[in-house]
Amino acid sequence: GVPDLALLAGLAEAEGPAMRMQQSVINGVSVINDAYNANPASMSAALQTLRDLPHAGGQKVAVLGDMLELGPESDRYHREAGRMAAGSELDLLVCIGPGGSLIAAGAVSAGFSGERVYCFGSAEVAAEEIEQVVRPGDLVLLKGSRGMRLERVAQGLAPKLRLAI
Repeated sequence: GVPDLALLAGLAEAEGPAMRMQQSVINGVSVINDAYNANPASMSAALQTLRDLPHAGGQKVAVLGDMLELGPESDRYHREAGRMAAGSELDLLVCIGPGGSLIAAGAVSAGFSGERVYCFGSAEVAAEEIEQVVRPGDLVLLKGSRGMRLERVAQGLAPKLRLAI
């Protein structure tokens, strides 16, 4: 019984939960923070979303971290994520953590140029370097398990602001 216009107005103001496809612009860089959780299916969906999003101008960058708690098939799933990333029409791939190294290896084995892959041991290290990799106009996806703390990479885009993302 709710009028259509009231539904549209409510949906226009609705906000999703933090770190679940949360969009923001930080110093001219468009960021999609989907780092609340990660598994092979959600990694695939996030990469497909990044590939399909219209974006004029800058680079499309995926910042991918470990998918935790995957069990004995973890290495295989991370390499598969890299192969998915290679087919996602990315300009740059930033990988974080031990699983991130496997993602990078999977991407390179699928034909993604190693010159366009950056690997970091932690989100904190990546946060210190991210300004050297991305620039205003870029579209950046953050995707990894919550324990990887990938929101710190977004904070690296605006260190002077000390964002609480």
